[in-house]
Amino acid sequence: MYLCDELSHGQKGFKKDHKLSFYWYKRAHEAGDVRGTASLGGCYLAGDGVAPCISRGFVHVTTAANKGSDLAACLLGMANVNGWYGMVVDKVEAIQWLEKATDDDCLYIDLKKDAKDEARELLNDLRAQVRRTGNDMNVMYHSGLYYAQGQKGFKKDFKLALQWLEKAHEAGNVMGTLVGKYYLHGTGVAKQQSLGLVHLADAASQGSNLAPKELGMAFANGTGLDMDKTEAIRWLEKSLGNCPHKHLNAVGRNKAQQKLDELKASVPASSLTS
Repeated sequence: MYLCDELSHGQKGFKKDHKLSFYWYKRAHEAGDVRGTASLGGCYLAGDGVAPCISRGFVHVTTAANKGSDLAACLLGMANVNGWYGMVVDKVEAIQWLEKATDDDCLYIDLKKDAKDEARELLNDLRAQVRRTGNDMNVMYHSGLYYAQGQKGFKKDFKLALQWLEKAHEAGNVMGTLVGKYYLHGTGVAKQQSLGLVHLADAASQGSNLAPKELGMAFANGTGLDMDKTEAIRWLEKSLGNCPHKHLNAVGRNKAQQKLDELKASVPASSLTS
């Protein structure tokens, strides 16, 4: 692997030879070397020693980043913030990849100190932009969502998810207010059921269909409050109604409908109309 770097940069007496370095990066990648995979992706992106192939480059770089390469994660962060290689500028993605790149617990640390310091400075600047820009409330929410659900190749991290959802909530984003379900169930945070219920009721009042589903389940199961089937039915019906903010996915809707049918079958019809 180090021979590849020396050929690529013309170090230690080796003549710079991108084609030869590409060959050895490819060999390293095929042998399962994460650093080789990262550098091979960089070659495809930049067209170093090989015809450019952006799609293949991003596959290799993303794979390496998710296996712990700080170099690959930094490249993805820079591509997202600068719109390199045809990428749409995306602060959400940029922040997430730069967070990975600057994590000292990366398995493969190849970024030099100056490059890592520059990445940290850019990361702090992006975070500041997010805090200042009201239009970036969705950026905050989606950052939290990606960490909470492990989307787009990111490892689940409920602590980071909570931080971003709290930011979205504080900025007035109804989806961020759904942070209440994490407090209610103690997911990635100390359980604070009263606070969780307040947040969920707030989100429900703003038109989220996920929040009333969570409240309905809480009443049905006695989570944080007394079990009340009638209230549970009322909230579940609301979640399945015409809410302006559709945050509930198909799986969530099916669960809400199943619970609603189960509750209705166990409650006298007269109590539902009173």
